[in-house]
Amino acid sequence: MPESPQTTIPQKVSSATATAYRTALAATYKALKAYTFYPEGHPLRDRILAGAHQAVASAAKGGALSVLVSRNGFTCADGRTPVPSTPMTKALVQELFAREIQRLNILVGVTLADYLSFLSLLSLDPPRLLASGGLARLMQQQGIINITLNEIDISAVFTKVRGEQDAEGAEDGSAPGSGSTASAQGSATPGSGSAFDYPGVSTDRLNQLSVSELVELMAQETDDDKYRQIGRILLVKVQPLRQERDFDALFCVLVALLEQHSDPTRLEPSRDEALVLLRQLSAGDLTEHLLDHLEDGEFTQKELVFLILKTIGPEAVDPVIRRLIAVGLKAARRTLSTALLRIGAPAEPALIALLKDGRWQVALSAASILGELGSREAVKGLSQAAVQHNDSRVRLEAIRALALIGGKEANVQLLAFLNDPNPAVAQHTALWLGNTKNARAVDPLWQLVQRRDLRGKLTPLKKEALLAIGRIGDRRALEPLDHLLRRRFILFPGRWNELKLVALEAIGTLGGEQARQSLSRTAELGGHLGRVASAVLDAMAKRNTEHHE
Repeated sequence: MPESPQTTIPQKVSSATATAYRTALAATYKALKAYTFYPEGHPLRDRILAGAHQAVASAAKGGALSVLVSRNGFTCADGRTPVPSTPMTKALVQELFAREIQRLNILVGVTLADYLSFLSLLSLDPPRLLASGGLARLMQQQGIINITLNEIDISAVFTKVRGEQDAEGAEDGSAPGSGSTASAQGSATPGSGSAFDYPGVSTDRLNQLSVSELVELMAQETDDDKYRQIGRILLVKVQPLRQERDFDALFCVLVALLEQHSDPTRLEPSRDEALVLLRQLSAGDLTEHLLDHLEDGEFTQKELVFLILKTIGPEAVDPVIRRLIAVGLKAARRTLSTALLRIGAPAEPALIALLKDGRWQVALSAASILGELGSREAVKGLSQAAVQHNDSRVRLEAIRALALIGGKEANVQLLAFLNDPNPAVAQHTALWLGNTKNARAVDPLWQLVQRRDLRGKLTPLKKEALLAIGRIGDRRALEPLDHLLRRRFILFPGRWNELKLVALEAIGTLGGEQARQSLSRTAELGGHLGRVASAVLDAMAKRNTEHHE
């Protein structure tokens, strides 16, 4: 009798192999996101890509990594052993299914170059990819031979599913393609089987969408209620990513929500909902991940992180403050200070409290930020820090901050500091009254110049006061300055000549016709003072010429 033909049954894949496949496929999804997110040459990008290639090569060392792709996940090539699912493998399934991939084979000899080429093609948008002939065709054109694919006709799959649904509807006595009245009017909560009021899309179908697909759907949605419901589904969908600590994927979601919140064409309820989602998603470990990016000197998208932290507002303050206290590198401290500056007013109470911190770097950073913010609420705390802090660097920075803030209360404190027994404090105060062009300080500064000083201890302070008067720019000071130049001093003439030289510089800075006449008269007198006056006149003329040009 003729022998009956024998059917070869694929050998069952071991659980260890299936686990290795899971690791490799999850790493591939993470590599895909890193490939599209980080710029070329970024060390984190290179590290993720190399690690994923190593995981894939390890999984394929038995001959090949071969899996079947379906809506429900990956199955090993034997058709019987499922690959254990994780949020990342599920996300990769969605990416492959959207590109009409039914089977993925990665051979043992796959190189890093082939793997990266595969990722570059996989990162293309599905419509563009399919219009170019499909992923398999493009891989063949690029000479990728160690990764092969079997493609399917997605439209046929959907046609089959629709036919089955219509048949079920006919059995129930309902019209093909229509749902029951109850399901059409039911509430659409994640995980329920009720219909979602979105053209042609049910809640079950939405629950099957990947995170990126939900975000894209939200970007296109103009109805506030539908937007809110999709957002609720998104919140559930991202939880596995948070558990997997796939912060790079979550960062992309934050950026998308930030764009939707900032979109002026959207109605206010949708923008508010995007803000709520942004704050909920960014809390906890993800905020720390954002701060890690800020401390990374090679991370190129810090501006995006600043915008996210600013939008989060109060919720971001404490994590940034904790990181500012703990950080040791000056560059990182500067970046974190910028983050607090961007957050603005919500950060002020915490920063005011830091003014009392015994660590000078922390207190100095707080004073600097409060000054840049122009925080009127911080005037009292800064005034105390300028007097009481045990580190002189903090005291001087507090003075600078008060000068930047300005206003009546701050000016009262600053003018009092001009009389501080510590010459460094008084001198620094004069410097910043000039730098901030505080017109109310002109008279007190001039009184300081005229103050009696038999021992000459105030000469450096008087020089700084004269320079400050020039920088403030109030030309009403020209007359007393000119009087100082023409006056003859019997006591301590050398000391007064030093002040006259600085007064010449102040007059030149003030400028104008009256200043030119004063300098010309002094230049005609000759001597060292006259020569300096001539030089200042020349500098004034040069500045005027450059200004007119």
